[in-house]
Amino acid sequence: MELFRHDPLEWVYPDKLDQMKERGEAPCFSVPRGGVFSLEFVLTDLVPGEKIFLETTDPACRFFLLKDVCVNLNTGEKGWAEGENVPKSRSVTRNAPFRVYDVLCPVHGNAFRPDSPRAVLYLRREIGRNEKAGLHSVTLCVRGGKKTVKTVFFMKVSPVRLPRTGKDSVKITNWLDPANFDFPEKTALWTPSFWKKAKEHASLMYSMRENMIFIPLELFFRYDPDNGHFSLLEKELEKWICTFTDAGIYWLEGGHLGGRDGSWTATDFKVIHSGHSVRSLEGCRDIAQMGNLLSRFIRKNALGDRWVQHVADEPIACNADSYRIFAGTLRRYLPGIPLVDAASDPAVSGALDIWCPLIHLYEEFSEDFQKAAKLGDRLWLYTCCHPGGPWLNRLNDMELTRSLLLGWGCASCGAEGFLHWGWNRYRRYTKEGLPPYQDPYEVTAPFHDDANPLPCLPPGDTHIVYPGPGGAVYGSLRMEAQREGIEDWELIRLLRKKDPETCGKIVAAVFRSFSDYTPDPEKIRSARNSLLAALEKFLKH
Repeated sequence: MELFRHDPLEWVYPDKLDQMKERGEAPCFSVPRGGVFSLEFVLTDLVPGEKIFLETTDPACRFFLLKDVCVNLNTGEKGWAEGENVPKSRSVTRNAPFRVYDVLCPVHGNAFRPDSPRAVLYLRREIGRNEKAGLHSVTLCVRGGKKTVKTVFFMKVSPVRLPRTGKDSVKITNWLDPANFDFPEKTALWTPSFWKKAKEHASLMYSMRENMIFIPLELFFRYDPDNGHFSLLEKELEKWICTFTDAGIYWLEGGHLGGRDGSWTATDFKVIHSGHSVRSLEGCRDIAQMGNLLSRFIRKNALGDRWVQHVADEPIACNADSYRIFAGTLRRYLPGIPLVDAASDPAVSGALDIWCPLIHLYEEFSEDFQKAAKLGDRLWLYTCCHPGGPWLNRLNDMELTRSLLLGWGCASCGAEGFLHWGWNRYRRYTKEGLPPYQDPYEVTAPFHDDANPLPCLPPGDTHIVYPGPGGAVYGSLRMEAQREGIEDWELIRLLRKKDPETCGKIVAAVFRSFSDYTPDPEKIRSARNSLLAALEKFLKH
């Protein structure tokens, strides 16, 4: 049995394990108080089925066994996945198809049985907010059969303390789909099993520094077409909010109350459940009903300071007029509640309180967003099936550090938050000729949906967590890399307040724009060390 360390910001490929070797001295990564230290270990020459025991001098270390997934298609140059009329990105890590380790399967009892002669472990160590600062030496001992191997690694804990995840931390949201709790089976709503799984997702989200929970309001509203009456499942909505609040999540993100009336270029939006045009008298009445029901619920539960509300997803120029009507009508019934949507087109200016453009469109229309900011608008950013090519995103065929550098980019342009639609949005299909559902492990780039199966979504866009047995939820390396970038985002915010000039120089060393950055893990870690060193000077004073 052999053991060697590996940087968790670099992908590991199953077909390259035999070529990997130990690099230099034992690594020493710096981490702030309240942050997370991580490291990977590659084990070779194992006996399949023979129990492996993990022992460490630090009992706070948690271990995960990495599982590989298939990247069946590459990302396109501009977005989506490669295919007809969608050229493959020239900036991918490898050409598809290939397999890569991404899934974090918890190791229970610090013991596991490998199913092959090789295994990759991920170590995760949460650093307490009052952890002793300085250099910590940790010994890991791995036993299997009559063989034992040991290694030593170091954690350098900085006295700098990250802000608590909550009201005042940067706003992070990944949209959860509760229908996929038991994927591929559809989850029965409001059962004890449903709430147990919601709690597990909430806990994992909070551990990734997420402080917002998407509320899929179409599940909580009921509509009677016979009398045109909407009602709200208040008891279930209260329990949903309490479940995520108890996990530490502060912000509440009311889901969309309408969607396009047809294709992407449809000129109108329609209300959920009723299907009425938002331009119609019936549609206005629907919006009034839902707005009043939400407003009463928010006031009754004193949630006004925590709630932001979506209108309809991704409005563009051709439906901007309809969107303005929708937003303006809703605003009348939800006074004081900020409106937010994934919106990149300046044509909807004035309808939103919080802009959330795609990162490449933010740069294209930066002057417009700066003007909006001067008028009091706020800024989040997002990625989805776009952008591709050299741009930052959190996809399986991009460097892991691109997931991390999203945090540096958001910090650089002064964004308040980051949004992504794909926490666990595994796809389902009913159209003849399509599979019944996506396999999140084997088809990371799936068909889009029944109406528009092609082009496919890029690899990893639909999900940053994976379904485990019995409804368990597993994290991913991409999720951990993004979490590390969020920690850096917080450090940048802290330093910018104290020394903006030094902060700007450190950021520029690894991030210039969302398509011009330094993906090298060592240089990124060096920049993090510089952030921590600069902040430590202020602690001494």
